[in-house]
Amino acid sequence: MLERYHSYAEKSVSGDGLHIYGKCDRGQIPTYTDSKGTFRLAKEFYTKNPNNGMELYVGDITNRYAVFTGNAVIDEPLCDYTQAVLTTLKYAQETQEQLQHKA
Repeated sequence: MLERYHSYAEKSVSGDGLHIYGKCDRGQIPTYTDSKGTFRLAKEFYTKNPNNGMELYVGDITNRYAVFTGNAVIDEPLCDYTQAVLTTLKYAQETQEQLQHKA
């Protein structure tokens, strides 16, 4: 995962997780508009995947936040990782319903 993103990464507060931060072109992320007019991650994808424990948050789309710890694993500048997010959505965040639909 670190190789895919090439951006600043740090250990989570618990020390058990990894947070990777970067920039993303939100216009390329699959979304829908909810009844309140808010952009949300398309329903075909998990924000928090219960099958693999992976969480993916995109600013102004997933309505989640993360806490910076400063415990850097990769101390690099934030980079654009739009393609990495799209790849992660496709291979690690699809819902079970979406996977069954493809089968």
